[in-house]
Amino acid sequence: MTTTTLLLAAVFVGVAGLLGVYLIPFLIIRLVVRRLSARVGGSNKPFHRSKLPDHFSREIVCPSPDLLYSVVLFDLTQAPHALHFSFTSPDTYASVSFFDLSSTNFDFANNDTIKPGDLFSILLVGPDAVNTAELAASLQGSPVAIVRSSFRSGLALLRMFISNKSELPKLIQSQRTLTVTPVSSSGLHLPAPPPSSNSKTRTTTTEKTVSNRFLLHIGCASLLLLTLGVQLSSSSLFWPALVLGVCAAPLAIYFSQSLGFVSLATPLSRGVWSFNPAVGSEESSLFTKAWVAVFGLLALRREEAIYLSASCDSQGRPLHTRFRYRVTVPKELPAKWWSMTVYDGTRYLVPNDHASYSVNSDSLSSDVRSVLLSSGAPPEQVGDASASHWISLGRSERREPFVLVLRLYRPRFAVADFLTLDLPVVERID
Repeated sequence: MTTTTLLLAAVFVGVAGLLGVYLIPFLIIRLVVRRLSARVGGSNKPFHRSKLPDHFSREIVCPSPDLLYSVVLFDLTQAPHALHFSFTSPDTYASVSFFDLSSTNFDFANNDTIKPGDLFSILLVGPDAVNTAELAASLQGSPVAIVRSSFRSGLALLRMFISNKSELPKLIQSQRTLTVTPVSSSGLHLPAPPPSSNSKTRTTTTEKTVSNRFLLHIGCASLLLLTLGVQLSSSSLFWPALVLGVCAAPLAIYFSQSLGFVSLATPLSRGVWSFNPAVGSEESSLFTKAWVAVFGLLALRREEAIYLSASCDSQGRPLHTRFRYRVTVPKELPAKWWSMTVYDGTRYLVPNDHASYSVNSDSLSSDVRSVLLSSGAPPEQVGDASASHWISLGRSERREPFVLVLRLYRPRFAVADFLTLDLPVVERID
């Protein structure tokens, strides 16, 4: 076995791993689209989930128990489409995010400027659409946001924040107003003009450029792998290198955050909380996109939400369901709305019999800002008055690590200010 053979094997494993990391977001989003399509019954139809996520929810990792979801699988092959919806409550967070077939969140629209009862319209067009301002002017509803997709198909996700469960019926009514209708495509298949100054338009790379780049990357990597495979085929290292190459991508993604691969920027930590500035940003690196596709698919853009996570207490000890914890929340968090949720080691909601998965900015009173995390029965049933709010860590016989995720909606701070923020403190109490 020569040094050249060992070097070829190492390059083979590395190229196979990078190719896998590159492909994983595409494969995962296509799997999600296929599953949703079977439930929805096709494209360009809204599918409403009018039940808040619980520990049986397995559609995506880290589902939020404080959000109502609706999804539209859009297909712009035949014509552009318009999404219409009306918000009945102004005092909550609501947005529509758009994802392409690489799982990239390429655009969004929210209810910042929408009055209760107003019809809000989004014109969704393909990469080669023109005359979009004229088409938007013909739509009912104001304002009209024009969203250009770099692919002719993808996914639109409507989220509405449920800060108070008593508001759920009203918000379900608002959710049901979402409709999707085709718009006449006359004159829309010419080279795209410059964005109109009268409408909000964010244009991404054309589909042809994206497709050509995708095929070029895949083609070059496949050709290199084939060449290396032929060179190694007569060596005893061929099969070990092949197995390692297949395993390299998931292993690289799993360990990429701890190894510092997940971002073009360094992940930041403040107390027990950490977040990656590249998650939800357009400059996300190859490893970040793959990591988000696996551990946080369909995440919001950074302008809309920032996700903080904690896996240890204030003493640096790993969080585990066999202990109890007290989380002290500051009176003011740097966001318009926020929620804090417990997830198990697989990043799904912790199974419990009390549907107690999270607390949010409206459920905590302004005076008492203490949250108890414990397994088994609720604290009031065992005479524990040490905290005003409770999140279940599951059944008492269940023993496993867990993670806390703090979502900050409409964040009110710059990334550079993160290290100065006053954030919740997590203390183990037994």
